Amino acid sequence: MRRGRLAAYAVEPWRRTWTGAGPDGRSVGHASLRLDADGVSARLGRVLVARTSGAADTRPHC
Repeated sequence: MRRGRLAAYAVEPWRRTWTGAGPDGRSVGHASLRLDADGVSARLGRVLVARTSGAADTRPHC
């Protein structure tokens, strides 16, 4: 996720965003929750996880 997009999410009062860090301190993923208007419940907005350097790329190549 680009820094600008992450910064934009950070100022939205209805969204909670977390960044996961790997052992070396580098960002490895993000997750966000969007709070409902009542503030009692939320929905999962997104989860982004970076591929680690040792992982094989199994996506089809078009």
